Amino acid sequence: MLGGILWNPRLSAADGTRLPTPDGYLADCAVALEVDSREYHLSPNDWARTLDRHNELSRHGVLILHFTPAQIRREPGRVRRTVEDAYAARRGLGAVTGVRAEPISPG
Repeated sequence: MLGGILWNPRLSAADGTRLPTPDGYLADCAVALEVDSREYHLSPNDWARTLDRHNELSRHGVLILHFTPAQIRREPGRVRRTVEDAYAARRGLGAVTGVRAEPISPG
């Protein structure tokens, strides 16, 4: 059902401006997946940086879904349903946003 998820892709706006890199991205529907652990998002500075990244992607039409590592481990079916529902609701919107995604080759 889901199109291919790009992991840690390089995103850019229609004008070429570099956008924040989400953990995962579904280009066809402009949905970003973020895994937010307390370890990297709890301090005031880290939280502010997370909000800035979220807002920058949102202003370019990207929907950001946030999950904790514990949610992914304990409720993988629920996480998958959330992603699938967002994909179904937004399929085709990726082209409308103008956000371009380049996969980062493993290396």
